[in-house]
Amino acid sequence: MLSSDDCDFWESLLLEKVFDISYERYHNDLLTPSLLQEKTVDAMDFLDDIKSGSIKLPEEYHLKDKEYISIGYQILALLIVQKGAHLPERLRDEVLRTTTWEYDSRWGWGSKNEKIRKFFLNDFRSQIIKYEDGNIPCFRNLDIKNDDQFDVSSIGLDQLYENIRLNRCFIVKYINLQYCDLHQVPDEIYEYKFLKTLNLSNNKIKKIPSKIKLLDNLEFFYISYNRLKRVPRAIGNLDHLKRLNLSHNQIRYLPQSMIKLTDLESINLYKNKIQTLSNDFKKLKKVVYLG
Repeated sequence: MLSSDDCDFWESLLLEKVFDISYERYHNDLLTPSLLQEKTVDAMDFLDDIKSGSIKLPEEYHLKDKEYISIGYQILALLIVQKGAHLPERLRDEVLRTTTWEYDSRWGWGSKNEKIRKFFLNDFRSQIIKYEDGNIPCFRNLDIKNDDQFDVSSIGLDQLYENIRLNRCFIVKYINLQYCDLHQVPDEIYEYKFLKTLNLSNNKIKKIPSKIKLLDNLEFFYISYNRLKRVPRAIGNLDHLKRLNLSHNQIRYLPQSMIKLTDLESINLYKNKIQTLSNDFKKLKKVVYLG
């Protein structure tokens, strides 16, 4: 079964051997679109040579299956599209060939992870198919560990409405509406009374309505990368809230009502307009990310 270690291996190999960037010191700005444009053909040739056996990897990197190289091509394509660089048709074709379920199932995902893997495959494939140079795609990051969690999830606006139509709201525990171009929180969310996780990140939301207090089972609330200027007092009514991500907004202060959130374990306030927190907040033993 493939793991994040497999992906890290191919990313580090490409960065160090082709792009001459130390993986230990790597950060997003070092790999520029122009560098990718210059070195993409070299990177593809490098992967081709590994696949053909012309380049031998050190013994600790021995390829048990030559098709394992497919992850290398996928990682290269991911690096390219995340920067909006040029994606060669040959690389696009190779990625599409190896991201079908018929091909990918060889890695043995197990019965508890098939639905999750299929979702990510379909999402990745759709982004690669429609990708155009310069248009950086948006990939959903689902915080789901197994298919049991997937079965009680609602992903995207279509599923949000469909679950209401099918009267499945009482089953759903996790809603993900990342990258839905939302300007406000959909009222339909409040139909999901047993919701535990709500992800509204990467939208254009300017306000969290006071009705958020109706989601009184909510434990994880992610609304980063939006346009919030304030947090409503009503958020202090979410008694079970454990994690709150408000990063990359325009928030200047937090309501005092949040002091009542005794179950809260962490608040991410990175990239907001908050300079310091009041003494009341400082007394709380929470993990607070400011910056």
